[in-house]
Amino acid sequence: MYGVARNLVGDEYRRRCRRAELQRQFNEDFTLRISTSDDLYTDVRDAVERLPQMHREVLIMTYWEGLAAREIAVALDVNTTAVRARMMRARRMLQAVLNALGDLVDEKVPTRE
Repeated sequence: MYGVARNLVGDEYRRRCRRAELQRQFNEDFTLRISTSDDLYTDVRDAVERLPQMHREVLIMTYWEGLAAREIAVALDVNTTAVRARMMRARRMLQAVLNALGDLVDEKVPTRE
């Protein structure tokens, strides 16, 4: 029984290390791909950066990485309902931040299923 417990603990530590490494790599990739030069997307990039981490993740994974809700759910270790709820909140928050920045966002962001 001790051997089984030890293996389970070891698996959990490895899973956490892999997830932390993926998150670090994801953050590096995002910052490298979106430059800080003046372009049409500066306001959007700034607004996305102001969002909480959990909402920023789903936006980036959906729109920049092109992942579906079920793929994001696997990557974040949550169910697809949680991903869709985070996405809905993230869109609302992004629209509020963009409005606060002075950009009037009249169009709805399309849902990616």
